[in-house]
Amino acid sequence: MATISTSGIASGSVIEPTHILRPIEALNGATGPYDVTISGSVNVSGSLRIATGSIIENSNHAVVLAYNTSSGDVYHTNSTSGTSGSSGTSGTNGTSGTNGTSGTSGNSGTSGSSGSSGASGTNGTSGTSGSSGTSGSSGSIFAGTSSSGATIAVGSLTITATTGLAYTTGQSISVTSTANKANYMVGRITSYNIVTGQLIVDVTIIGGSGTFSSWNTNLESTLNIGGFPYTGSAQISGSLVVTGSMFVTASSVISLAPSNPLPSGVNSGSLAVTGSNLAFYDGHQWKKVTIGSF
Repeated sequence: MATISTSGIASGSVIEPTHILRPIEALNGATGPYDVTISGSVNVSGSLRIATGSIIENSNHAVVLAYNTSSGDVYHTNSTSGTSGSSGTSGTNGTSGTNGTSGTSGNSGTSGSSGSSGASGTNGTSGTSGSSGTSGSSGSIFAGTSSSGATIAVGSLTITATTGLAYTTGQSISVTSTANKANYMVGRITSYNIVTGQLIVDVTIIGGSGTFSSWNTNLESTLNIGGFPYTGSAQISGSLVVTGSMFVTASSVISLAPSNPLPSGVNSGSLAVTGSNLAFYDGHQWKKVTIGSF
């Protein structure tokens, strides 16, 4: 081993030229088979070449010297196990494998919220008209007929008239001959059977005379014979009240049934017959009418 002698060199002393020769002598290998012995680490800046011909071969040695090309370190290692080499470059990708079978379907997701309503569509065309319904029943009517034989007279009258009419008790009705409307009877309905047609009338006004078996019946408001002024004869059962003027031209002016005693609670201007005398009520009392010229 080459050893550099430090004999005679004190720390801090000046190095003499003779001192410089000492490392040269050590490198010449005068004291051993090795050129240089270094205790510690050596950092070489630059290139370092080791001649393989000068390296001593020892096949039985347990360790070898290794050089790391990445870090530049030189170190020894066990001869039985070499250091791991650097990773090789990645190989090229292989071809893609065949597609696998499809997996089972997943569970359905929850329903989304409802969207907003769309705009209303246009109106469709009108449908065809339906068929007409059945006709309704006839409304209430008052005009009817009768073929009952009856004599014109004041009092109760019973005949068979048209069924299903709208007559009610107390209505004023006329019963007129179809042959001549001057022959008639007027009064208030006492009863009417809508099923059988039986009609009972309390006759108070008559016109004409005779017995007939063909009649027209109807509600009466103006005597059903033309109303007033009236031409012809009429028989009235009960009171006749005239408001205003009344002119009667006939050979027999008025025929009054006797009233004895004279009635009370009558209107002013009423006439009555008591005995053989004609009486006039002036609003306070009855007075005998004296026949004379005006």
